[in-house]
Amino acid sequence: MPWQRSVLLSGKPNCATSSSDSISRIERSPPRPAKYTWVSSAQQEARRLIGGQMLLDGHDVDEVMDALHAARSTVLNWQNSVQQNGLEGLLRKGSSGRTSKLTNDEKIELKQIIRNGAVAYGFDNEQWTSKRVRLVIFERFHVEYNSNYVCELISALGFSQQIPQVHSVHRNQEDIDHWKRYVWPHIKKKHGLKTRS
Repeated sequence: MPWQRSVLLSGKPNCATSSSDSISRIERSPPRPAKYTWVSSAQQEARRLIGGQMLLDGHDVDEVMDALHAARSTVLNWQNSVQQNGLEGLLRKGSSGRTSKLTNDEKIELKQIIRNGAVAYGFDNEQWTSKRVRLVIFERFHVEYNSNYVCELISALGFSQQIPQVHSVHRNQEDIDHWKRYVWPHIKKKHGLKTRS
C-alpha cells in the first residue's frame, strides 16, 4: 500500500494482528508529492506569494499547508515574512553568491592575456594551466583565487579545457598507418573479431 505508516494508533508496531485487521487500524498519511520534483525559482516565488496571500486572506497555516503541499515550517516562515514585510518579504532576494573579486574590466584584460598566449606573458611554452592563470591573476590584479575556482573562471571567460596530446619522440606515423591498414585487419579476420558498428 502506498506510503503508510505501519504503526498502530497506539504507537506500537503492528506485529500480532492479521493484515486485514491491521489495515483498518493503520494511520494513513495523505499522498505526498514527488520528493525530488524540480521547480524553477519563479515557480517557487509564485508559490510563496500565493501562500502569503492566503495567509493575509485569513486562511490558517494548516489550510495553506494542504493547498500548496508545503511543510509546516515553510508556511510558518512565510507567515513571519508576511507579518514583518508584507508580500514583498516573499519575493526573491536575488543571487546569494559571493561578488566576484575581479571587476568586469579585469576579466576582459585577463581574457586578452590568455588569448595572447602563455609565451607572450613570459612562460616557456603555450600551455595554460589553472596554476599559471592563478599566478597571472595574482601578479596582475593582486587577487588570490583557489586553483579549483580558477577552472570555473576560465570556463566563464569562454575558454574550454584542453589536454595536449603527448606522443613519443620515437613515433613513426607511417608504421602506425601501415599497421592499422594491413596488420590489424588480418588479426581481426584470423581471430574472428568484429568491427564496431
